[in-house]
Amino acid sequence: MDLLPKLGMPQFPFRTRASDRLEIWDRCRKRWIKLTPEEWVRQHWIWYLIESLGYPESWFAIEQRVKKVGFKHRTDIVVGHPAILLVECKAPSVAITQQTADQAFKYNLTVQAPALGLSNGFQHLFFSRDPVTGQWKQTENFPPYHSLRTH
Repeated sequence: MDLLPKLGMPQFPFRTRASDRLEIWDRCRKRWIKLTPEEWVRQHWIWYLIESLGYPESWFAIEQRVKKVGFKHRTDIVVGHPAILLVECKAPSVAITQQTADQAFKYNLTVQAPALGLSNGFQHLFFSRDPVTGQWKQTENFPPYHSLRTH
């Protein structure tokens, strides 16, 4: 893992292995995944949302294929069914730009999550949709799971 950058996120006890390629264990998909720079960011977010924010691991859909008229795509991370948040991950070398945001919002036309995040592991942008007006606003972070639960 020395070849991968230390991201601007907490460190977690990832399991990696090297065979003909470097791989990381994906705790949600329950299998070894090729460890690309984008996957490195995605795995950090999976662990952060579960370990730091308390989201249930069983709620995660990783690289789920979604079809909409005119385009097909894979969402990086969707949490909940119905979805409560979507995270679009980029490699650390990819800047988070308006084009990145447009891509995430386009994906969310199908997913319809009320919270959306964009990250390259260093730069993180968060958005939430006002339930009354439907307008998006930038927020500080995703809310912890316990703050979403109703009793």
